[in-house]
Amino acid sequence: MHDHFKELASRFEYIKQHRGMMLLTGDPGTGKTTSLRYFIASLPEGLFFPLYLPLSTVGITDFYRQLNDRLGGEYGHTKSLLFKSIQRRILDLEANQNRVPVIIIDECHFLRNENFFELQIISNFNLDSHDPCIFILSAQSHLHDRLQRAILRSFDQRISMKFNLSPLGMEACSKYILHTLQKNNVTVEIFTEPAFKAIYTGKQMVFRYFRL
Repeated sequence: MHDHFKELASRFEYIKQHRGMMLLTGDPGTGKTTSLRYFIASLPEGLFFPLYLPLSTVGITDFYRQLNDRLGGEYGHTKSLLFKSIQRRILDLEANQNRVPVIIIDECHFLRNENFFELQIISNFNLDSHDPCIFILSAQSHLHDRLQRAILRSFDQRISMKFNLSPLGMEACSKYILHTLQKNNVTVEIFTEPAFKAIYTGKQMVFRYFRL
């Protein structure tokens, strides 16, 4: 629980209480998936309905089918029927079952612009006056630049919270290694201080490579 992760955890708590759409970004290896697992595990059982969508490269209809199936909605062979089923199922979970749907979409930097448009429509309830669910979008950092384009600006405005995961610093990196060793019952000293520095330096080189 390093300081940066504690800040993210507080953002998760906020979105749990106020709902809406959150964008979680970070370079490969910064811990987005680990953070999402933490978030799902922190949801009180019986009060939330979490679902995870890993396929971000599909077309619009497949995107609708995937979301509808995970929600447990009714079968529909057209986009309009799937849309009605998705919104009806979200409202039913919230109003009748007292469970807040938590829709987590991973690798969102692969989403087509059309999928963002549809997601904007799906998340519109009662003329944007009500947020019956939570959307968590996870993506690599370069999605920020893409969302600044005019074509996606209206979708960007719908995102109520953004958080970018930064790589661990030197001290946090060393503590993470020691924590992992401890969790695996390793009691002997394996890494020296120069070794920790070498690992951290190598990690920084990897992140620079991904940014290039």
